Amino acid sequence: MGLANGLQPGSEGFYGWHERPEEVERVVATLPFPRASTSASNILGTGAGKSAFLYKAAQKVTGGHLPAQQQPRGTCVSRGFSRALDYRQCVEIVGGESGVYEFVSHAVIYGLGKEVGGEVGPQNKRESGDGLVGAWAAKAISQFGFVRNADVGDVDAGSDDLAIKYAVNGVPSEIKTLCDKHKARAVTQIDGGASQCRDMLVNGFPIACCSNQGFTMKRDSKGRCTPQGSWSHCMMWSAYDDDFKRFLVEQSWGQMCPEGPLYLDQPDNSFWIDWDVADRMAKQRDTFAIGDIDGFGLSQSWRSFV
Repeated sequence: MGLANGLQPGSEGFYGWHERPEEVERVVATLPFPRASTSASNILGTGAGKSAFLYKAAQKVTGGHLPAQQQPRGTCVSRGFSRALDYRQCVEIVGGESGVYEFVSHAVIYGLGKEVGGEVGPQNKRESGDGLVGAWAAKAISQFGFVRNADVGDVDAGSDDLAIKYAVNGVPSEIKTLCDKHKARAVTQIDGGASQCRDMLVNGFPIACCSNQGFTMKRDSKGRCTPQGSWSHCMMWSAYDDDFKRFLVEQSWGQMCPEGPLYLDQPDNSFWIDWDVADRMAKQRDTFAIGDIDGFGLSQSWRSFV
C-alpha cells in the first residue's frame, strides 16, 4: 500500500508531529480555554457509562462516512485538526444548528500553524522541514480561524502542495480575512488522560491527538489495532465505545488504512484502541478537544465548555 511519494504508511518519515513539551505549554497558556481540567470542569465525569459515535453525525449530515485524507508529506497535525472541525460541524448541525457542512482546508491550518510556531520560510520546501506542534494548530484555529477547501482550492486528499506553499510563503492576508469569520471558540488541552477524552467525545467534542505511539497496520476481528513501534503522529478520535472501553482513531493515510475487519460501522480509515493506550497517548499533553465553532452558516454553537 504505497503512496505518491514512495513512502509506506507507518514508515519512518511519514508523520509530521513535533514533540516539544515546553512549546506546547507556552502556547496552551495563551488559549482562551487552556486546559480541560479547569476550562471544562462542568462536563468532566459526565461521560461515565456512555458511548459516543461522532462519525454517525457525519453520516446523517453527508449521507456517508467522510472520505479519508491521504497525506503525501508530514501534514498529519493540520489534517487531524481539520478533520476534527469537519466532525464538529456535523455534530452541531445534528444538534439543531442551521447551516451548511463544508470540508475544512487543512492547508490553511498548516500554514497558520507554522506562523504560530515562527517557522514560515523556505526551509519548508524540504520534507525535513515538515510538521507542526499540535498546540500550534490549536492556537491557529482559535486565534486565526479556518476556511473551506473551496475558498482556497485545497485538494486535501492526496496533495500537500498548497500546505507547503503556505508554510513557505505564509497564508495570504485575504485568506486570513476569510478565516476570521470561522473560528473554533472552544479548544482545550487534554491534561487528564483517557477519562477526559471520553467526556469530551460524549459531549460532542472531537479529539486531535498527537503522540509517538505506533500501531500494527491490520485490524483484528473487532476493528482494533494493537500498539507497536513509534510514530510521531497526529490522529483524530471520533468515537468512544463504553462496551469495550476504547476509542476510535482515524488515520490520514487513505482509504482502508489500516486493513482488516470493520466493527460498529466504523470508517474504513479508522481503528479502535484500548483505554490504557489512549490514556498513555493523551498524557503526552499535545492532545486537544475541539468544541464550539463559527462554521459556514452555523449560528453560535449549541453547547460550550463553560
